[in-house]
Amino acid sequence: MRALPFMPRTHLTAAIFLSLAYWMPAHAQESRWATPEEPTAKRLIEWERQWAEAGCTHNGIQKTILADDFHGTAPDGSLYSKKQALAEALSGKPEEGCTMFEVKAIQCSA
Repeated sequence: MRALPFMPRTHLTAAIFLSLAYWMPAHAQESRWATPEEPTAKRLIEWERQWAEAGCTHNGIQKTILADDFHGTAPDGSLYSKKQALAEALSGKPEEGCTMFEVKAIQCSA
């Protein structure tokens, strides 16, 4: 039977380090409900309201809330970009039923 060669010192050190790294517990962020008075919550609630009303008001909120490299998928499976979403939103016909219900925002802290 042939003896297995010894691991080089760097490989052994790396193996020990990775074993310890995976063993250490992960630290998740604590979450809490944001109060309606917090600026972040106010902004998110306002953007949610504008998003819900965008089909009727054509307010262009997509320009604010969609990333520059945004790519969406339409219900029919076709793909569209932020530019196409903006063009559609600003030129499309109005939709019905722009009612906004109460929204609660949650903020994560480190």
